Amino acid sequence: MRREFTWILAFLSVLILTRLASAAQFATVGDGGAVVFEGPTPESRTLSRLELGDRVSAANVPIQGYFKVRTRSGQIGWISTQSLVFAIPQQEIGKEAVSPPSTVLRAEVSEPAPVARSARFKFFGGGGSAGLTDVDALLGETGLSLTRGVGAEVGYSLSPTVAFVFRAEYQYSQSVVRDEVTLKSYDHAVSSIPMMAGFEFQISRSRNWGWSGALMGGLSPTTRLSTISLGDESPNQTELSGASWAGLLGTQITYSPGGRISYFLESGYLLAFTSQLIPTVEGNGGELYQVDGEYIPIAIDLSGPRLSLGLSVAF
Repeated sequence: MRREFTWILAFLSVLILTRLASAAQFATVGDGGAVVFEGPTPESRTLSRLELGDRVSAANVPIQGYFKVRTRSGQIGWISTQSLVFAIPQQEIGKEAVSPPSTVLRAEVSEPAPVARSARFKFFGGGGSAGLTDVDALLGETGLSLTRGVGAEVGYSLSPTVAFVFRAEYQYSQSVVRDEVTLKSYDHAVSSIPMMAGFEFQISRSRNWGWSGALMGGLSPTTRLSTISLGDESPNQTELSGASWAGLLGTQITYSPGGRISYFLESGYLLAFTSQLIPTVEGNGGELYQVDGEYIPIAIDLSGPRLSLGLSVAF
């Protein structure tokens, strides 16, 4: 009899411990409401939105600052820990509350996050340094090596760590210098519109910070260099233009305060250069491009390091 009682007591203990291990906690949505994401990142696709006071059942362990939850409608997703309040005991929720997640839900918490297929848009601006070796060798010091630019990028997450991206930029530089040979002042300008596609790889991520790298390639349909002689009564420009190859190797540090918007700092090396060109438009600044009355072919090389600041909006 004592042995049977011991076995029954052991069975009940195991049953109680198993039930406690699979127990879930209940929570309500705090001030400002909450967004239910498909995965445990703010870049994941938005599934729904909950209002203040809505009740959910949540797993016991957060992942990257997000709890896996089940709503009253039965939808399963992820909510930021900052949006949930765990002050209501389970026994006070009543019959109309969401039924606690089963052991399966708790087991899913330790599994890899679901693939987050979401789109995002980035807008950025910054500056950099360009080579322009042939240009400076022929025209002298033009002051065009310091460039500035703006751009936009669209990305689509293929997995929690890899995204396909496409970006377009506008790079520009302008300066006015005096040539010591002709004793004239010239207005020089260079511009390019590199369009590139590639992949962005997440290297590491914490609750609010992320670090990623990017590799892209493409071309610029138009890279232009123009010169105007300001000393002439009717100044008109001499222009060289052509397509150029483009590529980017970069890294980004991202700060996500929460929600759809995040901010980033990007540094990298932009590769952009044309083949050798001669003026397609001849103006009164063309004497700088000639030697003994003949135009000298030169390449426009805007390759160099870049530094940009921007913001990202996830959808």
